Amino acid sequence: MFIEFRYIRAMSHSRTGSTHLRRLAKPVRKTGYGPYLLIEAMPWLFLAMTLRTISFAFPPAINVLLYYGAQFILLLAFLVASQRMIEIAGGVSQLGKLSMTEQLRLSRAVVWRMIAIGLLVAIAAKAAGMPPENAARFVQGFDGIAFNRYFDLLLIWSPLTAIFAFLMLVEKGLGRPATLRGSAREFAIRWPYLLSAALIAMPCILLLNGLQSLIGPPISEFVTSFLPERLRLLAVITVLFAFAFVRLWLTVALLTYALRRSYRATSSHASGLQRPGPG
Repeated sequence: MFIEFRYIRAMSHSRTGSTHLRRLAKPVRKTGYGPYLLIEAMPWLFLAMTLRTISFAFPPAINVLLYYGAQFILLLAFLVASQRMIEIAGGVSQLGKLSMTEQLRLSRAVVWRMIAIGLLVAIAAKAAGMPPENAARFVQGFDGIAFNRYFDLLLIWSPLTAIFAFLMLVEKGLGRPATLRGSAREFAIRWPYLLSAALIAMPCILLLNGLQSLIGPPISEFVTSFLPERLRLLAVITVLFAFAFVRLWLTVALLTYALRRSYRATSSHASGLQRPGPG
């Protein structure tokens, strides 16, 4: 199918803390092939999954480097998915104009902030009495956006982490620096919508994890019964990748449409304030 995009200037937040409407741009029609827009993130996601998979075969030092290298690659997949979903939702963003070097710099800027937040939360959780192995899971919050197939605290923490990563990308797409301060400022304005999206994502990911746990073992038994050994691993990786792909796009789609609803609500409120009264 073909998709019609309507480019809209969103609400911006001033230095004084008030929200004002810049302007609404005239609708501009731009078409693109829908399925292609969704698969552009696949190469980055597959590379991230590959790095995660092979990292466990190396000594601890190399394991850590490969694992967190995979987080930077995952952010590139998250960036592409966010850019395309914003376009599908009718928004406008400058993310698509970034060069590869700028994308890598943005990935580094976002990921280290997400890891730093997770580390601080992990330290606080450990100080509060949480077992160290459970507290350490907070550091893996961004990784859990696509690759969490377990039933633990990442079901709650990863969607929350995704909110701030997404808002930093939105800030960059609006031509502003991708900072935690900027994302926190936007979150303070739009938190009812974004938290609603995260709350919807949590049970959806739980169902996906349950489905993966349900069909994973039968598929493994099925493919090992007739496939050559070289193709068995490929079949298993394909299943894991499919679930990671759905988790990523589900999270990005929910956050994108939640943000769009918040823009519309803020725009309607601003229009109501500017409408002159009778007499």
